[in-house]
Amino acid sequence: MKLNFSFAEVGEYVKEHYGKSVVLSRVGDKELCVTYQQKIVIKTFNVSVNIAIEDVRPDGVTIKYDGGLGVDTLISGALMVFKSAFSELSAMVIPEDGHRIRVELSEVKQAQKALEMLALKDVWVTGEGVSIEASLK
Repeated sequence: MKLNFSFAEVGEYVKEHYGKSVVLSRVGDKELCVTYQQKIVIKTFNVSVNIAIEDVRPDGVTIKYDGGLGVDTLISGALMVFKSAFSELSAMVIPEDGHRIRVELSEVKQAQKALEMLALKDVWVTGEGVSIEASLK
């Protein structure tokens, strides 16, 4: 089974749920670039982060991010805020060494039912968005 999410659809979801406008683009089969605007004092900057899909497991994925020293600091801070604000999801996002984040979908209540029936097989980036392949258990 394959699921496809367009970059526009993902961007709309992020804006609706987190209030942040993002632009996504393909870098390679397993890598995408996320760009957002960050206001610092009186100036607004475009900040880009490359996100690479490193590992896909039946119930989660590991990603690696790269955006330079300033972005790495922002991401570390954002993860701490995320874990504080959404304590019920804190077990889902696990920071690891080397700018990696392990996403444990089995820790998301809304995903647990789906994971009883489905196992992730692959995640890749297309010219239009992100595709996910899963199999029935």
